[in-house]
Amino acid sequence: MHRSRLPDDTIRDYAFIQELFASMDPRLWQDVETQYTGNEDINTVIAMAERLDSIHQSSGAYGK
Repeated sequence: MHRSRLPDDTIRDYAFIQELFASMDPRLWQDVETQYTGNEDINTVIAMAERLDSIHQSSGAYGK
């Protein structure tokens, strides 16, 4: 379920970001987690993951 559909105060940003990390490909997770300082909000982390995922896809890091 998308976070915007959840009632307020259902899940904290930290828990949501951890769930996001767990759903990622391990290579992407490693790259995003190394840039994550803990001060970013969820939208910043998602944008970072999208950018890095695009780089992985265009470079063929995921294989065919």
